[in-house]
Amino acid sequence: MRKTDTTAGIILLATTIITFLEIRKLPIGNLTSPQAGFFPFLLGVILAILSLILLGQAIRRREMERGKGKRTSGAVSLSSAKRISLTMGALFILGVFFEWMGYLLSAFLLIAFLLVFVGRQKWWVAITAGFLSAFFCYLVFGLLLKGSLPTGIFV
Repeated sequence: MRKTDTTAGIILLATTIITFLEIRKLPIGNLTSPQAGFFPFLLGVILAILSLILLGQAIRRREMERGKGKRTSGAVSLSSAKRISLTMGALFILGVFFEWMGYLLSAFLLIAFLLVFVGRQKWWVAITAGFLSAFFCYLVFGLLLKGSLPTGIFV
């Protein structure tokens, strides 16, 4: 697992560098007046941060395992397979019903479902996080950036 995380972190970091090299050809603009390169630039920054976090975790895990002399198995447990299946099923259902349900309802249901059934969080945590995540993403992408998000059954 740690070798996979290290490899994935390096590949993602290389992808980020290539992304930034390509983005510099586009105008970025600013938050109130985004240009063609604004969204790819934000995604590049997020990808860079996440890939550095992944690399840091892989290095730290390798150091901890070296100290303990512990080896981990690459096999997927039944519990992990169930969580992966639930996640893939939820994403498939989201893809089928996204236009009909609309962004707000589908994002809320997806996040709440994943938190309860995959992340094993309490219901009130899942409902709060689902609502806040869907609402703030709608504020940023729907209202602030004026993106067209499906309204679904709320129209």
